[in-house]
Amino acid sequence: MNAVEATLDLVNRAKSGDPVATEQIVRDYKGLVRSLANKFYLVGGDKEDLLQEGMLGVIVAINSYDKQKGAFPAFVKLCVSGQIVDAV
Repeated sequence: MNAVEATLDLVNRAKSGDPVATEQIVRDYKGLVRSLANKFYLVGGDKEDLLQEGMLGVIVAINSYDKQKGAFPAFVKLCVSGQIVDAV
């Protein structure tokens, strides 16, 4: 199984409610979330708030991903960025 197939399998398991798969995806994208959150400042909040929003973006990406519309990593980045920007 190649990396793309492994990612799709993980996403499908997470969408089906597998908490282990969801946790693995969240762990895999924690660095991306931190990187994107560090680019912003939240008035009245702190970095942890932005990190939480970013993690919520990962969950949104898992639940709404459609493999016919593109690669999962690009979709996660879009969802995380959007979630953080909405919070700011």
